[in-house]
Amino acid sequence: MIGREVCAIHGGKTPRGIASPHLKHGRNSKHLPTRLLSSYLESLNDPQQLELTEAIAVIDSRIAELISKLDIKEARNWYRELNGLFSQLEQSRGDAVRMAYYINELGRTIREGASEYHRWGELVEMFETRRRQVETQRKMTQDNEQYIKVDRMMVMVSALLDVIRTEVGDRKVLDAISRRIDALIGTPDADD
Repeated sequence: MIGREVCAIHGGKTPRGIASPHLKHGRNSKHLPTRLLSSYLESLNDPQQLELTEAIAVIDSRIAELISKLDIKEARNWYRELNGLFSQLEQSRGDAVRMAYYINELGRTIREGASEYHRWGELVEMFETRRRQVETQRKMTQDNEQYIKVDRMMVMVSALLDVIRTEVGDRKVLDAISRRIDALIGTPDADD
């Protein structure tokens, strides 16, 4: 089959990736849509893949944008405006043009309030998302600070071995220490 490593009889017609009825989550799938391949490879090769600074900056930008769009109208004034429009609607009974105008104004004012309410909800969600991202970044930074880099560890082990070689004169004891260290760090014996 074209694009497959097997013929139609041996699985070439079997749906794969998202088309497969056996797909559960796709985390382990080797079948990635072509449109995602370049960004997938770019992400794999990103040396700062585990750094969340850029993600936090995007969240901060969205928070600033949401705050700039907020109409800081007190709820009391909004309800007062709704009440006034409804009173005007009631007074315009019998006048279809005025009634249509006030119905439209009521709808506009209600939509503004709903939009404002949704912006506040999104803002709260963004603050929570930011808090989680910052906490994750803090934990990652803390974990990185607790690890000893491999090259630094090798220098320490080498220095320790030099001290042992200098201070221990007995060849049998040195061989025993060497075997124990090899066993600890997984170095294969020279005879293997």
